[in-house]
Amino acid sequence: MDGADGVMLVYNPGSPAHETEIVIWYDYFVQGLNIGHDNCLVLAHSGNDDGPDKRRPPPPKLEGITRLMTDSHSSTEIQRTFDDLLRSILSRRGK
Repeated sequence: MDGADGVMLVYNPGSPAHETEIVIWYDYFVQGLNIGHDNCLVLAHSGNDDGPDKRRPPPPKLEGITRLMTDSHSSTEIQRTFDDLLRSILSRRGK
């Protein structure tokens, strides 16, 4: 994993187990690789068709990272935000 420039994490905000696991993934991939919050994207993805669950706040460790509340109808927003992240990372690398 050496040489990673960015991290994208995905979890279900409606699952307490996922909220616990996403913090573990954050510790391992973001903090462990010393990736800055500006090089991260978190997708809080709801698998239902009722729309993203906007009521639950992110775990405190994820505050300050770009976070999208998504569902099965969010593909355009996901693509746009991922592209923005990638452009930002590449511009910081000078490419």
